[in-house]
Amino acid sequence: MAWVFLFLIVAFLMVIIVCNLAVTNAAKGRLYTDSSKIPARPVALLLGTSPIGRSGRPNQFFLRRIDATAKLYQERKFSRLMIGLRVL
Repeated sequence: MAWVFLFLIVAFLMVIIVCNLAVTNAAKGRLYTDSSKIPARPVALLLGTSPIGRSGRPNQFFLRRIDATAKLYQERKFSRLMIGLRVL
């Protein structure tokens, strides 16, 4: 019985590793740490999230998304913005 449990744990970890490698490989060349290297596009997508976190304080993901979008707009990386709203 312990071998079955161990096999399931190893199989589960292998699935996680394979999924992580697939996402990493698919994102290669599409992630940027320097905004000057981001190519200009006609439209940008701003994904929505709640401005207030579960703790009641400002959501840092929301604030950073807004800051990054404003910076890219100021750098003329896009001319139109599509906003995806979070629906409850």
